[in-house]
Amino acid sequence: KEGLPLFLFCHANGFCKEVWKPVVEELSKVARAPFRWIAMDFSGHGDTTKGVAHGEKWEKFAVNDIVSVLKELQGDSSYVVGVGHSLGGASLLLTELQYAGAFDRLALFEPVVLPHPDQLLQQMGLAEEQWVGSMQKQARKRRNLFDTKRDVAEYMRSRAAFK
Repeated sequence: KEGLPLFLFCHANGFCKEVWKPVVEELSKVARAPFRWIAMDFSGHGDTTKGVAHGEKWEKFAVNDIVSVLKELQGDSSYVVGVGHSLGGASLLLTELQYAGAFDRLALFEPVVLPHPDQLLQQMGLAEEQWVGSMQKQARKRRNLFDTKRDVAEYMRSRAAFK
């Protein structure tokens, strides 16, 4: 295969590409061979200048974002590994389902894999606006500034996912 393997890192909802920096640093220390990596921001996140249109579904914009990044930056890498957390994991999975063979491997952490959105909302008895609005409210509540690394560690230990 030509070129170095490419790792594409995709963040969770409400996060940005920089969350992957410590992971890449550690991976670089233990990797048995050199590799290229890209950490991307989804539309409406981090450094991206592209917003998300009102009512645009994440399943559409996230897949489009991934495909655009691969088209522009994959270069001569013929072995591609998608690495994603939550929204990032689900988006990588959807991309592979819609563009079979886009990835040679996927490493997915807590991907949001649910029944079709229309079925899920019907089961929950919610209108789409209620569901999207509640997710946005939860994301806005996330604390994003800390004085010290110790404060970050204490905050994370208080979260159910890290207990």
